[in-house]
Amino acid sequence: MSNDLRKRLRDQWRNLTKLQAEFSRTIGEADARGDYKLDRHTSMRSWLVRELHMTGSEASQRVCVARQLRELPKVTALFTDGQLPYPHVSLLARTRVGIGATAFTEVQSDLLATAQALDAARFRQHVRQVRQEHTPVRRGTAADQSGHGRLAIRTHEDGTVTLHGRLDQSGGATLQEALNTVLPTPTGTAPTPKSERRAEALITLCSRQLSSLRQNTSRRIPSWSVARMRPRHSHRHLASTHRPASTSVSPPNHRQTHTAAARTSAVNVASSIPLPRQGHTPGRRTFPDGSLTPALSGIERRLDAITSSARAT
Repeated sequence: MSNDLRKRLRDQWRNLTKLQAEFSRTIGEADARGDYKLDRHTSMRSWLVRELHMTGSEASQRVCVARQLRELPKVTALFTDGQLPYPHVSLLARTRVGIGATAFTEVQSDLLATAQALDAARFRQHVRQVRQEHTPVRRGTAADQSGHGRLAIRTHEDGTVTLHGRLDQSGGATLQEALNTVLPTPTGTAPTPKSERRAEALITLCSRQLSSLRQNTSRRIPSWSVARMRPRHSHRHLASTHRPASTSVSPPNHRQTHTAAARTSAVNVASSIPLPRQGHTPGRRTFPDGSLTPALSGIERRLDAITSSARAT
């Protein structure tokens, strides 16, 4: 590459870094003032996603960098001067959030020196080690449960799935043995990479498991269990449903039924009322001295009428 072209690329990269720093400063200012509310957005992240068509993760990263730069003057100076590119600044900002402001102050000088000497990939590995050393192990987290396995499944917008996890020694050996049983054999002059063949083997194992489950659930129920599940009908129900065709049933006579019910109720009421003594005239009451009352009340007349109807029946 010519010296002129090399110089132009370096200058453009530095100018691009300065522009990224200015863009981050503007995001921080808009976030602090809350100007995103003027466009009816609930957060600066929402504004970046809707107005600038960023992804959710990228917008969150931009807001995180803008907020952390307010508390990191040394990082801001290097970023504004174009000496520290945006990927390194993003790693530094997220590291401060992860390990805390106090721990980050202790390792800030070392991180800045390492960031200026390494590329983004190797600096990410260095930052990961620093975070593991300064992040306290919480009870119940993945770091505390080192003997347990974990598996993360992420579905992307295009429908593809990413698997990321870690298994213990026995779990890893079991997985490799199961994959090797169905691992396709490479054929041809340009064989398929082993990673792709492992993916096919994993899909084959899952398909076999699903087929086995479907066969177990589609088995027929034995005939003896079907007979037990049939409902049993009572003799009265069978007699009513299987009545011979020659038997004729006459419609009920509602008038006779009503008369019989009235007679039954009259007898029941009369049985609870004491009958008058012999020689006693209905409608009059006899006192102990032998005198008679001239007339009866309305209730007593009704009782006498019921008694008379009961005797007549």
